[in-house]
Amino acid sequence: MNTKALLMATAALLALSAVSCGNDDTTESSVSISLSEEKTTEESSEETTSATSKENATTTSSTDASDTTTTDSSTVSTDTATTTSTTSVPQQEETVQQEENEQTDVEVNDDNNENQDNQQDNNNQQDNNNDNNVDNENNGQTDEPQKEEVKFNIDFLLSDAKDIISNLGTPVYEGGGAACLTNGHDDKIYQYDGLEIQCYVDGDKEYIFQINITGGDYQTDKGIKVGSSRADVESAYGTGTESGNMIIYSSGNNEMDIQYNDSGDTVISIFFYTPV
Repeated sequence: MNTKALLMATAALLALSAVSCGNDDTTESSVSISLSEEKTTEESSEETTSATSKENATTTSSTDASDTTTTDSSTVSTDTATTTSTTSVPQQEETVQQEENEQTDVEVNDDNNENQDNQQDNNNQQDNNNDNNVDNENNGQTDEPQKEEVKFNIDFLLSDAKDIISNLGTPVYEGGGAACLTNGHDDKIYQYDGLEIQCYVDGDKEYIFQINITGGDYQTDKGIKVGSSRADVESAYGTGTESGNMIIYSSGNNEMDIQYNDSGDTVISIFFYTPV
């Protein structure tokens, strides 16, 4: 703006000089034209400058707007990312929880299947045990009456031999026939390892009249057997009647004879007898 004022002042002075010097209107017009052209040039320059400034301002505004848009877009993007991130966390947690639940379901199903298999094994084992028990019961079951251990005593003499023979089991020898007995009856003999029983036959019954124990685990009702000491015999039955290396214990016509070895201290046989 200072330059414009200066030019106008200069033009005025030149005009005055021209008038003073007698210059004509043509010269003034020429000066005016020059000033007009200069003014026009200056205005054009100013307009150009103004246009340039406006253009720069527009460009700057556009740039600012772009920056703002970019910033807003970045902000939106950031918000979107944050929202996505925030949304993804629960989704990830839900996915992890779902996987854990599925894993738990699988483990529970495996445990249930294992428990069912174990229960089935237990049932099968129980069935096997029941079958074994039935087999054992069947194997132990016989038509014969249950056997009891036979312990002999002097009262067996002249008793029915049926139950005693049944409890003793199958003999290694069984026989008999006509005999020279005083009662005129036939006799019957049962032999076992270390034991012999003689009976007389009366009708369909057999009666014991002689028992001879020579070995095995056969014993009396007081626990005396072959191999027992003399002290054990005397503790159980007393001293009895001595006859050589034999001790006789009597009850009426029935008797029990304990025979010892040559040294007289160990039992070698036990003999029950009654005359018939």
